[in-house]
Amino acid sequence: MKKIDDPISPFVVAGLLFLTCVGLLALMSSAKPSKPTEPAPDGTVEQLATPRIVQGVPCSGYVRFDAEGRLESCILSQEHTFGPAVLPANTQVRHFRPDGTPEDVHLGHDARYDGHLCRGEGPGSWMTGFHPDGGLKYCFLVDRETIDGFLCERGTFWGEVTGGVIVEFHPDGKLESCRLAADATVAGQAFRKGQRVWLDAEGKPTPAPAGR
Repeated sequence: MKKIDDPISPFVVAGLLFLTCVGLLALMSSAKPSKPTEPAPDGTVEQLATPRIVQGVPCSGYVRFDAEGRLESCILSQEHTFGPAVLPANTQVRHFRPDGTPEDVHLGHDARYDGHLCRGEGPGSWMTGFHPDGGLKYCFLVDRETIDGFLCERGTFWGEVTGGVIVEFHPDGKLESCRLAADATVAGQAFRKGQRVWLDAEGKPTPAPAGR
């Protein structure tokens, strides 16, 4: 029996192409548009090839700005004075307040503030904080110090991981909290070496603030 060739009709091909196009259009119309990529805000972080004065501050390494374009963080390329606080070169200011005063820093080297020698080993190391007026808010001591009658523990890695050795101060410079390096008694209340003591603005023992 002779095989009869049955070529596909041009009309059939045209019909298949038409249906394919209709299907693609339907798929495209039903697909949700992709969310456009939002560009990062300009000036949020800028890497510095060379040191530069930024809003009056000598910066190196990088500068970070807040949403209003104010300097928020940088590493000091040289010693700089902020009110009563003189910060050494290589200090990383983690956060500037909106008025331009430093709030939290990593000191470039050990430095003394309000009579207390605070630890500093450069960016990412021991923290030091300042009140808005430039007074010392907290730091880690280089050596044990007697502050307002309490022998406060110095800053060490072991001390920090076994209870914390940060020393904190009220705005007037009086001791607010520290970990004791010796037994102490105040207002008839006994504290043991290794305990953390909290004091109110009048120097009286007080419970630790919530969450501390």
